[in-house]
Amino acid sequence: MSCAVLECVGTVHRKTRTSYKNDFLVKCHTCALDPELFGDATWPVSRANHRKGVIPCGCGRTPKWTEKQTRLRVERTCEHKGYTINGWQESWDGIRTRIDLTCQKDGYTWNTCVGDILNKTRRGCSLCKAVKGRMSEEDYIARWESSGNFPNGSFRRLFGETAGKAKLRPFWSYTCSVCADDEYTKAGLCTGEFRARAGTLDVGHQPCRCSKKVWLTKEQMEYRITQDTTVGFKFLHWNEAYRGFETKFTGECDVHGIVETSYEHNNSGTQMVCPECRNRRVGGFRKDLPGHVYVLRTQGTNTFTGYGITNFKQVRLETHHRNLKKVSSEIVDVIVFDLCGEGAEATEREIKKTFPLHSQDIEGFKREATFAHLYEDVVAFVKSLLPQATPALA
Repeated sequence: MSCAVLECVGTVHRKTRTSYKNDFLVKCHTCALDPELFGDATWPVSRANHRKGVIPCGCGRTPKWTEKQTRLRVERTCEHKGYTINGWQESWDGIRTRIDLTCQKDGYTWNTCVGDILNKTRRGCSLCKAVKGRMSEEDYIARWESSGNFPNGSFRRLFGETAGKAKLRPFWSYTCSVCADDEYTKAGLCTGEFRARAGTLDVGHQPCRCSKKVWLTKEQMEYRITQDTTVGFKFLHWNEAYRGFETKFTGECDVHGIVETSYEHNNSGTQMVCPECRNRRVGGFRKDLPGHVYVLRTQGTNTFTGYGITNFKQVRLETHHRNLKKVSSEIVDVIVFDLCGEGAEATEREIKKTFPLHSQDIEGFKREATFAHLYEDVVAFVKSLLPQATPALA
């Protein structure tokens, strides 16, 4: 509060209920230094208030501000603090008038009242106060880069984007060089830039597709389903709000017609299939789909050479691995031949005719197993039957 320098410059008539009274007209030379706010800096004051020492100008303890003066004071305060005024409440309500503000430093937007802006003890931008005393942007980035959890990325602060219950936790941008060059980016579905909160980055979680827990957007998931879909099955539409891999969608199978499934439950390694076709009890091996002949050798409690055919090699081999693990055995060698469905079925019949059965009490090998020392012979036999097929190690 400034020191008032008052001077009586005249008198003014004030009408009461019964008569007219003469009030002093005083001028404050301190307020006169700001003509934009105070005009000619003159105020009427009654003789009684003058004797009490009441200061009627802006230097007093409780000056009476007009709407024009209050708006000007708010504009000056916001300019000084670095706030941008986005809009005012339509009807004027004194210091309770609402106002929308944006902090020019971090882009944080909030709604407050005029009284909070003009009150020096009230906080302004909540985000500025929340980050006050925290590490600098450079220190955060240095800590994440030195952790070794983000070998392919770079960081920067995303001003104006916040999260949390109070909207006070800023987001960070993470640009991954690997994801910026993968199939989703090349398809125009991603830029290679991802966002995450500092707490997420502190625990070493990668917000990109390099993470163990990958999150795909709705458009990216539709692309993934389309790319992984086998012949005879196609994606139609989503059945519910998108929530990741478990989201239900409708597909169309050439054999079973319209079916409902999800990517999580019906992705067979690298192939998206009809759930009815995937269930062996319903569909079994389909000769109209691409087929695979596999030969494997095990060691452990049960040592033997196993073989078989499947439309979905990744799922079948993973199932064998789980079943063998239950009997303390494991797969040590495996080779897979890719061919048509009818060719795979014919090849399996020839193997069964040529090599003796060494039945195993393990699901999948009760009729498709022979002795362990015959592994190389079985592989050579399949190669002789399929000279055009290219074997691959699974």
